[in-house]
Amino acid sequence: MLRGMALEPASSGVDSTRSQVGVAKRELRLTQAASLGATELLSPGRGRRLIALSEVDIGTGRPDLILLASSNKTLLHRREEGFRLRNYTEARVLATLLKVPDAVSVTNGSIGISDGHFRQITGSLRDRGWLSPRGREEGLKAPISQSLLIEAKVNDWRGGLLQLMRNCRTVNSTALLVPSEVDPRIPRTLLQRHGFGVVLVDATGRLKWKRRPRRREAQFAATLWLTELAVRHVEVSRPR
Repeated sequence: MLRGMALEPASSGVDSTRSQVGVAKRELRLTQAASLGATELLSPGRGRRLIALSEVDIGTGRPDLILLASSNKTLLHRREEGFRLRNYTEARVLATLLKVPDAVSVTNGSIGISDGHFRQITGSLRDRGWLSPRGREEGLKAPISQSLLIEAKVNDWRGGLLQLMRNCRTVNSTALLVPSEVDPRIPRTLLQRHGFGVVLVDATGRLKWKRRPRRREAQFAATLWLTELAVRHVEVSRPR
C-alpha cells in the first residue's frame, strides 16, 4: 500500500465548465498523490535518484507525470560538459546521426522534417561538439535506467488509454492512474494487449498497483530528450 494525499471530492455542480474544472482539479490531486508515492511506484535502484516530471513536453504530448530513475552523477556530468539539446527535434536528428558512422552522409530519412532543416540542425549539433568522438560517446550513454509514464483520469479511462498508446514508445513502461471505483470499467483485454499498468487511488489518497506494466525498450531519440529534461531538473534543484 502506498501513501499519497487526500483527494478532493468530485464536483456535484450542473454547470459544464464547473464540472470540467472539478475534474481537472481531481486529476491534479491524483497526479500529486502519485508524485508523493513515486518511490513506491518506481524503485530507482542503488546509487540512482528518482525524478518526477509533471506535464513536460516530451515531443508527443504532455503526460501528467513521468518518473525517471537516473544516475545523478551522470546527469551532473552531462550538465558540466555542456552537451545539451534545445528541443525534441534536435534529439531525433541526433539519434539518427549517432546510429551511423558517417554523419555527413545522413539525410532526413523518415523523421518528418525538410532536408534543409535537417542539415541546419546537424551543423548546429556538430558546432556544439555532439558529433566529435567525445560527444558521440556522451550521446550513447544511458543515464536513465527506467522510465514510467502515468496518465491520471477520474472518469475518462478511454482517453487515458489513448494517451498511453500515443506516448508508450517514449518510455519503458506506462500506467493509468484512476480512483478505485473506476477500475472495474477498464477492459483487461486492452491492458494485456498493450502492457499498460493500473494504479488505484482510494478516497484517502492511498495508492496501490492493481496491475504492473510490461517493460519495453524506449525509443533512442525519446531517451536522449528525457535525459535532457532530467538535466534541466537537476539545474533547477542545483543552480550554478
